[in-house]
Amino acid sequence: MEPTPVHSGLDQNLMERISAHYISDGTLYGALPQTDVTVDERMALVRVGWILHNYQDRPVLEPPQMVINWAEGHKTYRDNALHAIAHRILGAPFFGTRLEILEELIDSSWDQQVEDLRVVLHAWAFASLWDQPRGENHDIEAQQTFFFYTNQMRKTAADAFSAILAAPDQDHEFWGLVSALTEVEDTTP
Repeated sequence: MEPTPVHSGLDQNLMERISAHYISDGTLYGALPQTDVTVDERMALVRVGWILHNYQDRPVLEPPQMVINWAEGHKTYRDNALHAIAHRILGAPFFGTRLEILEELIDSSWDQQVEDLRVVLHAWAFASLWDQPRGENHDIEAQQTFFFYTNQMRKTAADAFSAILAAPDQDHEFWGLVSALTEVEDTTP
């Protein structure tokens, strides 16, 4: 998956200032102080999905953002892959060592897709933040919030995340590896 050029609808200079001046700590992380932009720029940001917050002590613009729970995504991908395997591979479900190997194949496939998607997300987002899911005892890298220049970039990122939750395509190398688990080696001389 290669990042494609995205036309944000924002001036390049404004995008550079967003990257340089967004709030990088505290509860307003990712927000842009309204004092860092002109009235016209504020309206341009509102048109592409930013929200004005006129807090008395610090008026800000809140960017379009998306929370990705990578741990939940992994569970969904695993379920979708196992479901596809049950319909596609004779001899499924697997048990014992074959199941352990299958789980490793699924995990490896997920990790590759996540790595590819993160490259794209970091190209589109001007900031991201790791946080721990509420009420859960996951590690800190279970959930990540991305802050985007526009709502369209956020929507595209959400579509991309949804796409990686599906089982691998029919022609993906994953299926050759899974098929190898069902093939019986002929050891007769």
